[in-house]
Amino acid sequence: MQQRLRDKVALVTGGTSGIGAATVRRLVGEGARVVFTGSNAEAAARVEADTGAIFRTHRVEDASAWDALMADIEAEYGRLDIAFANAGTEAGDASVEDIDIAAWNHIVAVNQTGVMLTVQHAIRAARPDRSSSIRR
Repeated sequence: MQQRLRDKVALVTGGTSGIGAATVRRLVGEGARVVFTGSNAEAAARVEADTGAIFRTHRVEDASAWDALMADIEAEYGRLDIAFANAGTEAGDASVEDIDIAAWNHIVAVNQTGVMLTVQHAIRAARPDRSSSIRR
């Protein structure tokens, strides 16, 4: 695999399984230094062992937790070049007729608010003097 992303710093939310874990593997394979998030520590340990990427327990919908995550990335790497807002859920999904409001609110919080918070914080972390894939 080419090293097209050599020395880039990437954040992948929902990186413990599926598309997120595959993305972590691909980014690392392309030379990026990767921080990935999620809530499944057991699955995260496998991805960390396979890739050398760094896992942080994090819930994308928790607005108050973002500053600490971004501070960790800044302290470890000094910047963020790539962000992949991958975290999502179908938990509690049902037909419109049957879904209860708590399940609905959880799905919206993860799948929509989580994406907005990822992008918002990635833009704030992007540096105009660097070749970031995140543009203001």
